[in-house]
Amino acid sequence: MDIQGLRFTSPFTRNNTDVRNVLAQTFPSATPAILDYITQTLYSDNSTRQNTSDETVRAALIASESLFSCNTRYLSRAFGPGTYDYVFAIPPGLHGQDIPYMFYNGGGVSPSVGKPETAVELQKYITNFIRTGKPDGDGKQPVAVEPFEPYGANGNVKLLGPEGPQAKGAAAGELDPTKNARCDWWQQALYAGTQ
Repeated sequence: MDIQGLRFTSPFTRNNTDVRNVLAQTFPSATPAILDYITQTLYSDNSTRQNTSDETVRAALIASESLFSCNTRYLSRAFGPGTYDYVFAIPPGLHGQDIPYMFYNGGGVSPSVGKPETAVELQKYITNFIRTGKPDGDGKQPVAVEPFEPYGANGNVKLLGPEGPQAKGAAAGELDPTKNARCDWWQQALYAGTQ
């Protein structure tokens, strides 16, 4: 479940009116018709991947996609085959939780780094990318890591989860979770219209 928006969602979101009011505050230029489309079609109870009637979770999904995760897809599409995406999925998988993993300097498990082996792998990918432009290195002097496919048209992403790095993409039978109709709609920026 995509819950990175939970930190940005009121726990007092109890019904569709609450969700709509938060959207109106977040996107003040959105017309009433756009707000209706978001709440009644794009994120209706039947359209969300969680199929939830919990309005707080529904609002968190809207925040996650509109403010964070869909933006990564836009950037990946804009910069073409030279981008490499990962999904940080060590529970709870909240926005920014990967930062301590990037700066981990040893010392075993800590409150902010529960999987030191994943921290080391992430650092190897970042180091290789800085040195060679590719997270898995250039084949000459890479730091040994699992292959890391570019985002590309298939929406390949590397899943950094409890079991370590895993490929997600056409070859793995899975795609970027933001490669969906909701993110395509957000990219149009229809919420930025005038009233």
